[in-house]
Amino acid sequence: MMKTQLAAYARLMGLFACMLLLVTSCKTSKTVGSSQGLDKLSAANYLEAVIKNSPDFEAFTSRVKFNLNLNGKNISVNGILRMKHNDVIQLSLLMPVLRTELGRLEITKDHILMIDRMNRRYVQVPYGDLKFFADTDVSFYTLQSLFWNKIFIPGKDSVSINDFPAFSVRRESDYTEIEVKKSKLFTYLFMTKSDVGQLTESTIGLRSKDYRLNWKYRDFQAVESKNFPSRMNVSFKGGKKPIEAELVLSRMAANGDWDARTTIPNRYKQMDVDQLLKQLLSL
Repeated sequence: MMKTQLAAYARLMGLFACMLLLVTSCKTSKTVGSSQGLDKLSAANYLEAVIKNSPDFEAFTSRVKFNLNLNGKNISVNGILRMKHNDVIQLSLLMPVLRTELGRLEITKDHILMIDRMNRRYVQVPYGDLKFFADTDVSFYTLQSLFWNKIFIPGKDSVSINDFPAFSVRRESDYTEIEVKKSKLFTYLFMTKSDVGQLTESTIGLRSKDYRLNWKYRDFQAVESKNFPSRMNVSFKGGKKPIEAELVLSRMAANGDWDARTTIPNRYKQMDVDQLLKQLLSL
């Protein structure tokens, strides 16, 4: 039984990593510090309010439960999410009962690292080796913004009110749609709740094909002086099979007391990206 569970959890790790690599290679809600009547503001002032509502702490940690629905089968595993702003995103999956680390996905400004501790193997891919990053303006900061519940402009590490000309703002009743202008390859669309200026959904689409990454944010809770979503629903469509995952966060805190880089043991074997993902997805 334990072997079957571990195989399922390894597959979950592979599928979640695959969702990111595919894109790069082709309680009750509590409002903190929000202003009422934001839907009455000018487009520029509304965008400024959305930016101010974004999380601004330097580090973040949370327990996380990963839920995956694949072909009618549900797979769930617990883990830990750690992030340091403008530096690193770490997702660890934990072995059941023993709660030792089963695998880790680490995203930095320089590379994407995936470790399979079950089989003592890893993949470390510099962005320079991914043709996608060379051909587009998508970067680490794009991925970071998705995890941090922030709007973004591809190719930039932050957004300020001075970037207002780069966006179009359209009000749709209770929600306001914000879109990045003049993007040839991709569409970047953000849905926000008009009355509080809260980002609730980010979508990246490829114009030439029906590829789409959708990231929804739900059940906001207070972390320091800002709201942070305790539930994220992630889906990737356009491949042979749609991939869907849910991240349910708990014990959220602005905590930076942890190592920002993973040390790879000498006995671990380095593998090719395609080879490792193929093996994980076949479990």
